[in-house]
Amino acid sequence: MSSPSRVRALPALLCLLAGLPAGAEVVPIGGGGGGVPRLVGLHGRLLRADGTAATGTASAAYSIYDAETGGSALWQESQTLGLSDGYYSTFLGLVTVPPDALFDGGARWLEVRFESETLTPRIRLGSVPYALTAQSVSGGSANVMSLQVGGQTVVDAGGHLAGSARYVGGEGIAVDDMSQTISLVRCPPNTWLISSADDTWQCRALPRADAIYSGYLYSEDWARFDAKYDSATQCGGDLSGPLAAPVVARLQSKPVSNAAPSTGQVLKWNGTVWQPSTDAGGGGTVTSVTGIAPVTVWLGTVTPEISLPQANAGGDGYLAAPDWQRFDAKFDAQTQCGGDLEGALASPVVAKLQGIRVDTAAPAAAQVLRFDGSRWTPASLGISDVGGLSSGYLDLSGTQIVAGSKTFATAPTFAPQAGNVPFTVGAGMSGRVDNLNADRLDGFEAADFVLNSAGIDASGIVSGTLAVARGGTGASVAFARGSIVFAGSGGAYTQNNPALFWDDANGRLGIGTNAPSKSLHVLGNAFLSGNVGIGSTDPQAALHVAGTTGAASSLMLQNTSGGGGTWRLGEETPGRLSVVRVPGGPC
Repeated sequence: MSSPSRVRALPALLCLLAGLPAGAEVVPIGGGGGGVPRLVGLHGRLLRADGTAATGTASAAYSIYDAETGGSALWQESQTLGLSDGYYSTFLGLVTVPPDALFDGGARWLEVRFESETLTPRIRLGSVPYALTAQSVSGGSANVMSLQVGGQTVVDAGGHLAGSARYVGGEGIAVDDMSQTISLVRCPPNTWLISSADDTWQCRALPRADAIYSGYLYSEDWARFDAKYDSATQCGGDLSGPLAAPVVARLQSKPVSNAAPSTGQVLKWNGTVWQPSTDAGGGGTVTSVTGIAPVTVWLGTVTPEISLPQANAGGDGYLAAPDWQRFDAKFDAQTQCGGDLEGALASPVVAKLQGIRVDTAAPAAAQVLRFDGSRWTPASLGISDVGGLSSGYLDLSGTQIVAGSKTFATAPTFAPQAGNVPFTVGAGMSGRVDNLNADRLDGFEAADFVLNSAGIDASGIVSGTLAVARGGTGASVAFARGSIVFAGSGGAYTQNNPALFWDDANGRLGIGTNAPSKSLHVLGNAFLSGNVGIGSTDPQAALHVAGTTGAASSLMLQNTSGGGGTWRLGEETPGRLSVVRVPGGPC
């Protein structure tokens, strides 16, 4: 607005308006739906110093202070207002969102500046802007139908706690908000919820119990232990009574008498039972004893000595207790493998390589193991996996992209295994691919072999058809000498040798003829649009003929349709237009 030296405005009225000015947009702050719009309505009327209403537009600057005079500006923004008979209507906060703490209960004053003039005094703000704080409750009580926190109902319409607000689960306790049930934390298979050393519940795997570690009992171990004898088990065979205190009742199934023996008696078989009896022989000395390996007998003394050696790799014998423990601790066929192996020891599976997991997916032919960042997995070998290639041929199948700097000591052979296999030579290749002839591209079509122009020397391509879109001519035949090549229908290069011709020997251009006799030879009608200069490099008119001093004529018009006659223009004094009729011509 072109404002006078002074303006005056009707006292501004602050209010919350139900609508917005045309073109304004309300942006709720603090979320959609029930969020409080951070806008304060403002309207008034702007009058000039002479009392007339201002029109057009006016720039306005608004500031909210914490004092009637002086003080600090807590918020500011500038707007351009549209005026109608001086009246304007807008919202504070359309440009700069007021901070949450602006209306915290302290007194606030609004300062308005139109163009370069600040209106005084500042306007004390009433209670309406403070309604912006209604999005939160500070102290006091709230009368609501229900209560939600973060979109979840915690108090229902009946005033009851809802969802997980009714209870809180501690360690090892799971709370289901949907079914409102409490349960123990579900642990993964083969793990148990146990209390750890720091008094917290954790899902942990228990080891299998063995001679060294405590743990859980396998079912087969239970069956083996349950089948063992206990102290009350009644003995059989040559024994009788409970296992805790058995009695030898027989020897080799022959009964033994339970009569108490006397000193010096021996067990003597009486034909029915072994019983204590006096030795009828009256004593004697054993002079010969025979032993069966590994028992050895030494007869070098009056009393023979019988011994049994300890078993080792070189001979049989008795088993020492340390050897028993060593043998008992060894792995058997059902021992579960660890480290890089999994499964039973009888048929282990290599599940890792140097601690890195190997994928269980079945590999395809010619694939390799490639590390994907977490495991070894079957994958096809790409061109980017080949390093140090400096000579020889590389046979590629599938879609391959050759990018970056690649140097071939000899020309590569591209032989697809079946059908047309796309092959892309990317930008950035250094060097060149020589002699890339059609016989080196068996099975490829033009659309399958793509040469990106950047960084590619295609001078070695001596045969075949390269599409226009790939930098070629789109034709497989040479153009006729003198032809001016242009893009025809479909974008393919073409020629019209009889009608468009360049005589490079004489520097002549023929249009409508391929035998130009002049520098520019046009055969047929010619249409020239715009200024045309003849003998001039800066035409000043639709047809500008610049004659040469002393020339017979600057422009000659000749009727060749049978009437005859010739007209010459610009023949006499330079700078003047003269028309001279050549004798014999028509009037």
